[in-house]
Amino acid sequence: MPVLHSITWPCELVKLAAKDLLHKIIELKDELLITDWYKYDTTKLNVLSFVKNTLNANLPNSFTQPVFEKTCEVVVDHLQKLEERGRKWAA
Repeated sequence: MPVLHSITWPCELVKLAAKDLLHKIIELKDELLITDWYKYDTTKLNVLSFVKNTLNANLPNSFTQPVFEKTCEVVVDHLQKLEERGRKWAA
């Protein structure tokens, strides 16, 4: 798991935040991404909340709220599209 340091450049923090999110999703995929999770508001909101909490802990403060919100939505949409197509997005 990546360790985030306060002296790391913002672009490096973004990369580390993405890697950390991927590791956590892989670790919790059976509980988080249950079958057809994207079809139900509750489970989709759980995934969005998980993504927001994980990225919020690691992304640099230079992310504005609108950019942060859009980033989280894009991540969830990507996971959903992969799931809908039956593609394995992570091991």
